[in-house]
Amino acid sequence: MNEVFTDKAGARPHAKKVILMLTDGDITGTDKNSTLKQSETRRVSRYIVGLGKNFGNKESTEKLDALASDPAESHVKVLNDVSQLEDLFSEIKRKIVSVEGVSNSSNFPREFSSAGLSADVLQETLVLGDPGIYEWSGGILEVLPEQETLLNTSMEQERHFGYLGYSVRLIPTPDGLFCLTGAPRYNYRGQVVLLRKYSDLPGWEELTKLQGEQFGSYFGSEIAVSDHNGDGTLHLVLISAPHYLEKRWGGQVSVCLFLKGNLSCSVTLRGEPGHPFAQFGAAVTVLSDLDGDGIGEVAVGAPYEQDGRGALYIFKGETMGVKPSYSQRLSGTSGSRGFGLSVHGVLDLSGDGSADVVVGALGQVFVHRSRPMIHVTLNMKFKPQEFPIPDSDAAGCESVISMQACAHTTILTRGHTGSLDLLLHYSLVLDSGRSSSRVSFGNHKRALNGTLTVKREDEDCHNISVFLSDCSLDDLSPIEVYLGAHQQDSLWLLSPSSRLTAVSQVPFRLCENGGICGSDLSVKFKERDKFVLPIKDPYYMKLELKNMGEVGHQITLTLTYPDGMSFHKAGIEFLRREPLSCAMEPQRVTCNVSNAKLRHGKSAGIHVMFDVLPNVTWPDMVNITAQVLSINETEGTLSDNSETLHIPVLHSINVITKGLEKSTKYVTFSDLDHRHVLTHVYQIKNLEVGGFPVNVKVRVQHSQPDGLLWDEYGVFMDPQRPCDLVPPNARPPRSSQREFLCIVKNLNETNIHVTGNLSATQAWKSPVSVFINSSVTIQYDEKRYHSDTDSFHRTQIQTRVDLLVPPNHLLYIIVSSVGGGVLLLIICVILYKCGFFTRYKDRMSDAMKSQQQEEDAGAEEESPDMAEDKELQAQLSQESSV
Repeated sequence: MNEVFTDKAGARPHAKKVILMLTDGDITGTDKNSTLKQSETRRVSRYIVGLGKNFGNKESTEKLDALASDPAESHVKVLNDVSQLEDLFSEIKRKIVSVEGVSNSSNFPREFSSAGLSADVLQETLVLGDPGIYEWSGGILEVLPEQETLLNTSMEQERHFGYLGYSVRLIPTPDGLFCLTGAPRYNYRGQVVLLRKYSDLPGWEELTKLQGEQFGSYFGSEIAVSDHNGDGTLHLVLISAPHYLEKRWGGQVSVCLFLKGNLSCSVTLRGEPGHPFAQFGAAVTVLSDLDGDGIGEVAVGAPYEQDGRGALYIFKGETMGVKPSYSQRLSGTSGSRGFGLSVHGVLDLSGDGSADVVVGALGQVFVHRSRPMIHVTLNMKFKPQEFPIPDSDAAGCESVISMQACAHTTILTRGHTGSLDLLLHYSLVLDSGRSSSRVSFGNHKRALNGTLTVKREDEDCHNISVFLSDCSLDDLSPIEVYLGAHQQDSLWLLSPSSRLTAVSQVPFRLCENGGICGSDLSVKFKERDKFVLPIKDPYYMKLELKNMGEVGHQITLTLTYPDGMSFHKAGIEFLRREPLSCAMEPQRVTCNVSNAKLRHGKSAGIHVMFDVLPNVTWPDMVNITAQVLSINETEGTLSDNSETLHIPVLHSINVITKGLEKSTKYVTFSDLDHRHVLTHVYQIKNLEVGGFPVNVKVRVQHSQPDGLLWDEYGVFMDPQRPCDLVPPNARPPRSSQREFLCIVKNLNETNIHVTGNLSATQAWKSPVSVFINSSVTIQYDEKRYHSDTDSFHRTQIQTRVDLLVPPNHLLYIIVSSVGGGVLLLIICVILYKCGFFTRYKDRMSDAMKSQQQEEDAGAEEESPDMAEDKELQAQLSQESSV
């Protein structure tokens, strides 16, 4: 007694305890009364079997009765010998119910009946769930005033231990009465069975079954039903599976719609992740309408969330079901255990006209009072509805409008009996989309805070003045005003659909009398660079904006350009050149040109630059579209507001041509019988990578000056490809040149040879020099290619031809002979006159005589020095004579 039936040994306090004693009549032990008293206290049933023939007298019988439990006749058995024990054990075996899962049949179909574990009642129909009958296969007991009917019982093996009837709910419809019942252990997955009862037929018909998805999920342990639309045709059905496990969630609830006998499930409710053992769905119910939208909410308990403290989730109902995300989550207090094991939310316990929510926990019940709900919508009103623009010639900046910040309230929970008292704190921001505001409040700031007190179901407003603070008004876009509010602590709860923010736009009054003053804008492309690939520098173009109407406001220029180009920058040239602010989108840029303030007849230049991306496959033509718009231009003048520029795509080429040194540079003619082969060789070379087609035009002068003729020539390319002669009708009129066309399909490098016979056709009387020319010119498709080296695309080769006159030799001889004789005679005369033919002694004698005469004539005048000279001269003469 002290060793077996104890908590330490595993005995449960409320379990049924039994002692079976076998005795031969001899009782030992002195503390019999104490042992019997302990067995009575611990509620232990005592069975005694007496063996042998010692129990025939009254005394022995009284001893057995004293040891057995009351009544003695049910707890005492006397056997003569041990062999009779086998018959006793067989009898006991028939009375003890087989262990679950061992027996294939049951002799006690209702021994484990638990009718009333679940129940539902509707008018005169009462159904009780009885999951314990037929070896826990379960069933439903219909209780009527006259009779009881056991429903949907089955001995099929798969339904054993299914617990059918663990939950049960009735569904009344115009088509009849339906019943949903859960079997959470059916096939270890769970099952929900839909039954139908016909008024004219006895019993219930099984219509359909919903199977659980996961082993051990306990699908169908809780079922909740609600008439969703109030007419009995559409019902909301909630089926829980509290032991369902998926990732970090523990438990789920399937949301189904029941319509015309069909049950369809599409939405699944789950609690917060991170609680795999929360048993979300252990309690499920449909609450009354808590938010005043006319549709009831759904409450789901998760009693073992937060380490057993528990939680309750409230989901908002909607027209065709339940929103999958919860609207509120109630947590158990720190001292509670199993908060959310049960829940009810239909009755008004506080007497304020709103249903309250009652939540059960282990040994505790919590009442959560419902709060009345109100719907609030914020809005703004302006007077006038357009902000006046001050006159630009005025000295001041006087412009003001009045605005109202309003809150419109609607009570949703009409049954609430308390008074409305709500305090809203609001804030206003002017020009909320800009870094600096063009307008301000009376405090010279763009922001203003205030308070609205709501005490009735109506519209409450505050009046506020707004002043213009920026007189330049470079930007005339509408003024954006932001209004936001938040609730101070109050019993009243704002509905989730409340609009506590509002944004309004106040346009500027562009005309004195309101309305729209029509501008008339136009755009045209004026200048552009050639689109020559590859483009390394930004591509430039210029546009002209012009206005032939009233002043344009909020003018925007939009450029649409193809792939491969990206916007670089833009500027406007009006009074001065300024950059533009532009917003870029894929292949599109929009620039604000409002600062130009284009008045009637004025124009402005727009300079735009694009970056051209490399490694892009370009078409033959690039299209760029420009569109200019203003907020005050009417549709009748929009025809010239856009223009598309078609730009041919050109590829850069670099080709040169030159004459080669092996060309004939010089020839001579001395008579008509001479003939020369004249050759001109040109080189055509592509300096870029990749070939392209070109045409080379070769011009040769057929008739040359002074009777020279260059004919019988040929023009060909390497390797020996002849060039075509251009027909005479394709040449310029009165041209003595012949033209040849050489077609090069893929130019890299080639040579062109011009070869012909040069001959003289008439005599010449005097020598003359003549130049023989030929030339080549490169032609290419200028719609596809572009070259910056056109000066190298034409060259010519000249050959100098000298026409010589042969000399007359006889005339040269005669003239030479005569000339020589005359020259000799002149030389002789000169020598004679010089005394070349007189003897030296005669010359000296004559010289002496002449000298003596001179001396005699001047003797009187000579000086001593002169006498000495004469004497010396005389001596020399004598020496010469000797």
